[in-house]
Parts: sequence; structure tokens; C-alpha cells
Amino acid sequence: MKKLTFLTLILILLLTACGGSASDGTEPARDTGSNNNTGNTDTTDTTDQSGQEQVKIYVDTVEATVAADNSIDLHVTGTIGDACNTLEGVAQKRDGNNVTVTITALRQTGVACAELAQLYDETIRLDGVFEPGDYNIKVNDIASSVTVDTQTGVTMPDSNDNNTSLPTAPDSGVAPRDDQPTQPSSEQISLPPTLTKEILADAAQFANTDLANTKILAVLPTEWPDASLGCPQPDQMYAQMITPGARVLVNTGAKKIVYHTSLSGQFVRCDTVDPNSIPLPKDDAIAPTQPTKLGVGDTITIDGVDITFVEVTEDSRCPVGVTCVWEGQVGVKLTLNTQNQLVGETTLTSVRAPQQTVGKHTVTLVEVGPPLNKDGSALTANDYYITLTLTDAPAQ
Repeated sequence: MKKLTFLTLILILLLTACGGSASDGTEPARDTGSNNNTGNTDTTDTTDQSGQEQVKIYVDTVEATVAADNSIDLHVTGTIGDACNTLEGVAQKRDGNNVTVTITALRQTGVACAELAQLYDETIRLDGVFEPGDYNIKVNDIASSVTVDTQTGVTMPDSNDNNTSLPTAPDSGVAPRDDQPTQPSSEQISLPPTLTKEILADAAQFANTDLANTKILAVLPTEWPDASLGCPQPDQMYAQMITPGARVLVNTGAKKIVYHTSLSGQFVRCDTVDPNSIPLPKDDAIAPTQPTKLGVGDTITIDGVDITFVEVTEDSRCPVGVTCVWEGQVGVKLTLNTQNQLVGETTLTSVRAPQQTVGKHTVTLVEVGPPLNKDGSALTANDYYITLTLTDAPAQ
């Protein structure tokens, strides 16, 4: 009896082991991967074929300046985004006196992104010619406005009209050199504040002198025949396009330096040009830029105009060594007097409004110091100093 029971158990175990296969000999159903998206070539969903989406960058400030040729430059600051954003480009649209500028970035989707802010700080030249009048400008979500007061007689071609001819200098019978401006001028103009700061800083560093000893003697509007800005370098190729700019003469005290610039912010130190070839302003005109350093309560006289640094109205700058989404700015209040008569007062800010016209003069804030300490300790009024320039205001 025990032997029969033992054989029965063995038979049951054998039948159980064979139960994993279907009795009809068919294979078990396989996973077709219908729920796995890897390698799926279905193109019906076009919302994100490349893994990128187009987004507008964050714009913080827009500063509009009018150049000598009635073109408009926009100095734009903001944030492109985190490490997943890549700057794409700038698009412009103009409808009468309304200009819309859209700055976009491409954002990677579906990935982890480093929380590192990418700052945007660029100068954008608006397309076309701007006749005298008021213009409304919108850059992404930031609105601004600018007034073009006068015409200079220099007409630039519209970006969509390749057949428009530029005015040329009288024919002297001698072909101009390829690296020389096609339309030199003795008219003095003012550079955008940011470009002025960069040129003065470069000159002071090149001459190994203090910024306060460095000043711009002359700024002459020029149209360079190509992107070399009249100072081509060996073995370099340049875009063959008319480039509005200026010849700039800087005095560092020890020597004079010539710079060639575009009005959109590029510049090059041109050591091959004789500084004596740059004409200086007339005796009755204020030089385009004369940096002058003074502290709170100080008064400096420039060409008969007394400028007093009254007070600091704000200081929201980012401390040294700290990464901030926005750099912040300093505001300073000034008064201008001539022969003990108040001409006017103005408040300049280092970012939003570094340049203002008061009466017959234009005041530009070139530098503010010292920087804020990393520990956040406050500065006293006696700690601050500023560097200014004074120029003749454009004729009305």
C-alpha cells in the first residue's frame, strides 16, 4: 500500500512539471512592446519632434539711443534662462511708429536642467531709417519709447531695400583704399554709454593708467566699407557690408590712441592710424566725452558748466562675488549751474538711464564706485564716486 502511494505522488509531480507548456503545443503569448515608446516612429504627434520648444527670454531693461544717422540702438539686458535654454535669435517687426522686437531661445524638454541663470546683455540695431518723431518699442514684454529729434543728412538704406544708394563723398579722382571709410566726417557725435565705458577701460588698461586720466577727445561718424572697421587684420576675412561707426581719439595722458567702432558696440584699437589725422572739435564746442571723477558733494566745472554730485538716490547692485539674476543699478542726483544760475537738475542711473539732456548739455554717467562688498555691508555717502562726461546736446 505504501509503495502504491509513493508511485502516485511521483506521477502527480511529473504532471505538475509539464504544466508550464500549453497542452495544444502553441507558444506562450509574447510581449509586443505596445506600451514601450522607445523607437516609436509614429509622426502623428508633432508637438515636440526635436525635443525642443521655442520660448521668449526674460527681458529686464531696454535702453534706446539714437545714433547720428537716425538709426536706433537698443541695449537689452535680461535672462536667457537656465542651462536647458539656448539663445535662438532676434526678430523685428515694424508698423509705422511701433516696433516689436522678439528675442527667443530654444529649450530642451524632458531633461533635468542645471539651475544656472544665463544672462543676456546685447545691443540690437533696429532695421530701417527713423524720421523725426516718437516711436514705441516693445521688446518681449518690456515697453519703451524714444524720440528722434533731428535729421543729420545721412540716409541709411532700409534693410529690405538692397537698391537704395548711400550718399557718397565728392569724386576726387582718386579711388579710396579698401580699408578706409567711404564717407569721413569732421562732425562730432556721442557714443552710446556702454561703448564709451568699454573704450575708456580698454585705453586705460592698454596705457597702464587710471581711468580718471583717460578721456575721449573726438568722435567722428564714419561708414566703414566692411566689417573690419577700417583696421583689417592679416589672414582675416570680413563681411563685405557697409558698417556705420566712428573714429575715436582717446588721450590717456601718456599717449593718444585711435579706435575704430561700429555703432552696434564693436570696436578695435587701430595702432596703424596716426592720432594726428583725427580732427579735434571746434574751440566753441564741448569735446564729445571728457570723463571727470567726483564724490558726493563735489562740484566740477567743465567748459563753464558747474556740475554738483548731490546724492545717491538708490543702490540695488549685486555684491561682488555673488551671482544675481539682475546686476542692479545706482542712481545719482546732479545739478548743473552756469554763472551761479541753475540750469537744471537730473537723476542718472547706471543701467536704465545713464544719459540725460539738461538744457543745452548732455550728461553721461560713465562709472560708479566702489562696488558693493560681498558681505552686504552698506556704503556711506562719502564712499561713493562717479565719473561723468559732458557734451553739447543735439541741435533742436
